[in-house]
Amino acid sequence: MALQLPQDLQFDFDPKLLLEVKFPQPSGAPVYIKAGQNYPVNQKIPSFGVLFRPLEILRFGPGPYVVIAVDYDAPVGVREVRHFIGGGFWFGGIDADGVLPLVNTTRAVSEWVAPQPPAGEPAHRYTFLLYKESPGFRTQTIITPDTPGLPIGFNLSTFAAATGLGYPLGGTFAFVATPAS
Repeated sequence: MALQLPQDLQFDFDPKLLLEVKFPQPSGAPVYIKAGQNYPVNQKIPSFGVLFRPLEILRFGPGPYVVIAVDYDAPVGVREVRHFIGGGFWFGGIDADGVLPLVNTTRAVSEWVAPQPPAGEPAHRYTFLLYKESPGFRTQTIITPDTPGLPIGFNLSTFAAATGLGYPLGGTFAFVATPAS
């Protein structure tokens, strides 16, 4: 399934790694993101992993990686809403499903904000992208853990270019809608 990114984004998406996203649940098994499916609002912070593909893993190395989550369907004028920016992810040991968990070693640059689009609007696309961490990302000050204000008006293309992240190596997306009251 295509990632269905907006046509006006200023980057190409040609995935090299398969990003896995899963949300822990208070009771029961975690919820795994399957590209293009609908998910409930208010999910807890997800965990991330990469499907084990030996040649790609060797090509890109054990880390560090950056994961960014963005809502691309925010109202006109807001554009993109950032839901998470985290760096310092490294591959952990392979799990029973053939996934290499991404283990975080640093504080998030922008803490997780659970999806909660306005009630009654069509479902929003929440996109998760994986990048190889660049030296420019580690030293950037555009967005820090102490950046004040709401995470609206974010421009992922500009941020990725300014921090030297380049193009995403992998990603997935989900649709989330808040039911009308």
